[in-house]
Amino acid sequence: MAQDRASLKDALEAKDGDATVVAIVDGTDVTRGDIRRAAEFKMAIDSSLTSENATSQSIVQVMDRVIAEAEIDRRRITVSDEEADAYMRRNRDLCRGDNGAQCREAIEQLGFDISDDSYWSDIALPEYKRMIAETKLFRAVIEEKSLQNADNDTLVAAQQALPGELRADADIVWHDEYLKETYQQALPSE
Repeated sequence: MAQDRASLKDALEAKDGDATVVAIVDGTDVTRGDIRRAAEFKMAIDSSLTSENATSQSIVQVMDRVIAEAEIDRRRITVSDEEADAYMRRNRDLCRGDNGAQCREAIEQLGFDISDDSYWSDIALPEYKRMIAETKLFRAVIEEKSLQNADNDTLVAAQQALPGELRADADIVWHDEYLKETYQQALPSE
């Protein structure tokens, strides 16, 4: 019998201990809830993941996201609401279109109805805004490294190296030794 998996909708409900700050990254609090929500999202979309594996991957993902956001702020990279909204509308239309079955299924798996505006405004829009900002950050790095004319393999290598580069400059103060160890073990070997 398949194990019941939490939906993202369930994961967004506050639970005891969620507000506990486990680390401060470049001045931003990372809470137990941030990691739990990321882990439950991973488990909702990949049924093969154990809770432990999902949590390990999520610690790295959450920390990398906060580190990237700090770098985006430092560089004063901005994404307008109009940019994010236009990107979201395109994706929403594709999701509702004839070829959007996989997209619709993924949203339903996360516990949302595709016609529910709350998914698009509360979940998708902030995510699209973050993705656009990270794309702009990567473009800025490409320019700094004079990689505008680089081949695809070089660009992929630069993109994969970027999280590690950002981590090297991040100021991380841990308040949870267990999560710190888990994070360090889960980091891809550079």
